[in-house]
Amino acid sequence: MDETLASLPSLQSLYLQHNCLASVSGLAHLSALRFLSMAHNRLTDLAGISALTTLMTLDVSHNSLASITPQDVPASTRFLMVRRTSPSSATGNHPRRYLYLHLSPRTAC
Repeated sequence: MDETLASLPSLQSLYLQHNCLASVSGLAHLSALRFLSMAHNRLTDLAGISALTTLMTLDVSHNSLASITPQDVPASTRFLMVRRTSPSSATGNHPRRYLYLHLSPRTAC
């Protein structure tokens, strides 16, 4: 995947759903990337994704991510889509399947 994507530095949208990917490696050189969907893969962390400094929308739904912190995603990211962890079935509620977050721009303290 690295060699093919290396020839596309101006790529702005990338759909990598359902590819059994276990890491985000090989994307750092995509300096114009604004939209990335890596839903339905095998990601356990987002190591390396912070290098995508122009990324605005990230979909990592249906992966094996234990947690996501603000430091895990680029500061440019405004929309983050993750699969919502369902509460105990004892609650009787039907949880929403996804959590869509609109992230405000980060400011330095």
